[in-house]
Amino acid sequence: MKTENLIHLPLEPYKQRYTEHLHLWEQEEFADKFNYTSIVPKQEQAVTHIRGGEVLDSMQRPMWSMQQMETLLRHHGNKDMGKIYFSDFYTTGLDALGYSRNKFQAFAFCWAQSFDVFDFTFTNPEIFKWMRAWEMMASAIYTKVFVACQELKDLICIAAPGMGSKVEVVGLPFNSAYVLKEFDPQYENGDKFDVVYSSRWDREKNPSLFVDLVEKRDDLRFAVCTGWDELRGTDYMAVQRANKLASEGRLTVFTGCDKGQYYAVLSQSRVQLNTALQDWVSFTLLEALTYGCMPLYPNFRSFPETLMYSEGNLYTPYSVGSLSNKLDALLGLDDFIYRNDILEYHNNSLNRIAQIIEQT
Repeated sequence: MKTENLIHLPLEPYKQRYTEHLHLWEQEEFADKFNYTSIVPKQEQAVTHIRGGEVLDSMQRPMWSMQQMETLLRHHGNKDMGKIYFSDFYTTGLDALGYSRNKFQAFAFCWAQSFDVFDFTFTNPEIFKWMRAWEMMASAIYTKVFVACQELKDLICIAAPGMGSKVEVVGLPFNSAYVLKEFDPQYENGDKFDVVYSSRWDREKNPSLFVDLVEKRDDLRFAVCTGWDELRGTDYMAVQRANKLASEGRLTVFTGCDKGQYYAVLSQSRVQLNTALQDWVSFTLLEALTYGCMPLYPNFRSFPETLMYSEGNLYTPYSVGSLSNKLDALLGLDDFIYRNDILEYHNNSLNRIAQIIEQT
């Protein structure tokens, strides 16, 4: 029997990002364990594309969350608001919750923030100059903060030692069964690719190393997937080089991908390559594992832990030579032995979050 209430402020659903499906996964888990209420700004539901900004839309994100906060205080504001879950640590108007003097317990998922030196909230000086102070304020309001891996928790505790007891490592929220259902067979055309690259084309994802590999290996077939109608990102030189390779027939670029098409390309690819500097576990990894790709990731940050220290799937960061050699070895294999273990762990992340909220 459900005895506790949970109010949920989800992220806005962008088609180019994991957020398109995240709310559905959260809703399924939380509604099973709580008397569940989700706050979604109705007038903004049609906004599904990022217009400006690298990760989330820089205008839509604060407007969306401010409307959520207004609804929260207007319709749920009483002396005991109970438990509230924020899908993003950075939620505009969070201070209003504390200012209201209502009783509550607030929980949030932290994807990176300025605790990560490669995150845009750190690398953009105009954002960082106020963001760290905002994060310290938020850390005083949140009861618990959830992260995908131990290394991100360590970085948070270095920046804000007082948060140590509040940060919980739970994995990355995922649902591989749902992702499998999104496969669209109409996009199967018989094409096969040796390598697929599906990260953003921003500097922190280091797409230049992927382009270096394509230029080096004209004996392999490479594919790129993007939800945009063209390749775009802050690594402008990498984008230009990739477009040139595509015009020469050495790289296949799938633009404007919905999830069905993206997953069809994954299902037709042998190896999924990641070259990121800034990434924690990575949704692209979990999606690729769901569709049978073998992962090839830099031996860097949380990736060794995430891939269970499988040496064959980790290359020397920045080294196209190491990357190329490891790729050849992977192409000779049939499967990744830790695939099911990794997916099972992250499939249960939301369950772990729900249990911690229940027990707090």
